[in-house]
Amino acid sequence: MPGYLAKNPSRRYSEIGSNLALYGRQYAGVITNKKRIIYVNFFIKEMPPDAKAIKTPVIVCDGGDGYWGIEFDVDTETFSNLETNGEA
Repeated sequence: MPGYLAKNPSRRYSEIGSNLALYGRQYAGVITNKKRIIYVNFFIKEMPPDAKAIKTPVIVCDGGDGYWGIEFDVDTETFSNLETNGEA
């Protein structure tokens, strides 16, 4: 993933890539259009302590680069569709 982020021309994405250790992660496997995809949900680690024992998806509106997701295609071993949240 760092390679994908580094190749993206967006300054915003390269900043995310240099700070990956700041994020907690959740993984979900899905099949869409017969493709095996792993969706990775990223969220800032500075969330309240009760939120760190997460058993449900972290879903946050706004928050900018603090909350984002990316897809990994299992068969082609490629990343795509990185999306960050907006900011209020």
